[in-house]
Formats: sequence, C-alpha cells, structure tokens
Amino acid sequence: MNGTKRRVVGDAHTDWKCDTGASLLADAMTPGPGKLGTMHGVIYVCPQHRASAEEQIGRAGYLPEVRDAPPGHKWDPWPCGHVTAYSEKALVGLSRPGQMVVTRNPDGSSHPAYNADWPERLQVEWVVGCVALDTGLRIDVKPASTIRTGVGYTPPPDAPEEYYLTVRGGRTLTGGSKYTAEGVYAFLDGLKAGAKLFQPETTAGNVRA
Repeated sequence: MNGTKRRVVGDAHTDWKCDTGASLLADAMTPGPGKLGTMHGVIYVCPQHRASAEEQIGRAGYLPEVRDAPPGHKWDPWPCGHVTAYSEKALVGLSRPGQMVVTRNPDGSSHPAYNADWPERLQVEWVVGCVALDTGLRIDVKPASTIRTGVGYTPPPDAPEEYYLTVRGGRTLTGGSKYTAEGVYAFLDGLKAGAKLFQPETTAGNVRA
C-alpha cells in the first residue's frame, strides 16, 4: 500500500452473517503510481468468507489482496464482514453487495476493465453492464442461487450457475427462464441487435456501439 496517510471515511458491514472473528484482512487495492498500490478499503474476514470478500472487492472495481490480520486482531478479532473504507465510493462498493456498475471512460474503454481472472458471476455482470451502456436499457442480473424459493432443493456442487435477467426500457421484460452464462450472452447479443434496430444511432451525444 502507499505511504500516504489514509483518512477513514466510514465503517460498515457486508451482507453476510458470521459470528466468527476475522483472522484475515482483504484489502481493496488499485495499482499506485510507483511500485506500491493504493488501498481504498479493507474487509475483515474469516477464512470461510475469504472468497466472498474477494468477490465483493472485485465487484466494486478493486483488486483483492488478502493477508493475515496482525496478532492483536487475532487475539481480539473484529467481526467477519466488518468494512473500513477510505473513500465514499469504496464504502458503498464494499459494504453494499449488488450488481457491478460499469461506466465508460472518455477514451471509450470500460471501468472497471474486464479481468479474465474474475469468477464467472462477475464476468456475467460486467457483460450485462456493458450491454446496458450500449443499449441505454437498464438490465439487472441476479444469480438463481441467491433467490430463496422456499423449495428445499440444493443443486449438485458441479451444477453450472444460472441467472435471471430483468430488462427495463419502454417496458419491463421478466421471464421465468433461467440462463447459464452462455445463455445470458446469447440473450444479450439478441437484445443488443434489437436495440440497434429500434433506437437512433445517437442519443444525447452518445454514440451507440
């Protein structure tokens, strides 16, 4: 992390429930101007929730770097899921899990930039965010595994993740079907092609992709 003194903007908590003390610190980092990166926040986390912390940091647009908590933290640990942030953006991104927000840089690139090492769920959310930018539609994606149906069914461990999509534009489309990642991409290709047919090439000065 860089050597500048960081000011704590706020403390919060992730959405998961865990009574275990946090023996690990998951830092939210971006590359710094030199060899050292810049820390934007930290999630105090137990080993069982390490993957969740890394995913949430990636979802917020940062790079996760996990390290052992100092001895004092291990002896008198913070609760798992506690968030300390050094900016408002990091406070919201780390403590309020939600769909990845993709924005467009002045040079036309996307922020965050695509990372092939992301888990599939983040890759799907990134593609959804880019298509939403390209079409002007609001597209929400929710993993089927996060929806409580009340039905006592647990998919096998090797079952592919499935996703529900909701598209909001001139009307709301809510289908009952679940899509695998490949199905999501195929659906979005069709949605993007349809948007080109029915929307003007430019809207409010933004060129459609």
